[in-house]
Amino acid sequence: LSQNAECLTIDTPKVPEKVALVMGTEAVGCSQYMLDQADKRVYLPLRGFADSLNLSVATALIIHQLFVMDPTLIGGIPEETKLELRQAWFGKLCKQRLLTPSQRKMRTKLQN
Repeated sequence: LSQNAECLTIDTPKVPEKVALVMGTEAVGCSQYMLDQADKRVYLPLRGFADSLNLSVATALIIHQLFVMDPTLIGGIPEETKLELRQAWFGKLCKQRLLTPSQRKMRTKLQN
């Protein structure tokens, strides 16, 4: 985080219509280019004994906080767009792991 980050709370102004969440790696964060391009940098307040969160937990909490701030975001993507995204990503995700013959067959179906 930098001095330019603001706390993401229920009092944060309305969520913009279009948002791109960019998460850096746990070790080094985002590239300087990405930081320079960002309209806003946010962080979540931590309570208790935790002084940091792993990347997947932080991402999930930020997305959850956005839904708390603007419940209309939940399910706000058209079904047709969901299907297109799933078809594009499922094949890519399958390629990232070793597949059994039946899984390869399913991947081929998804890619077509």
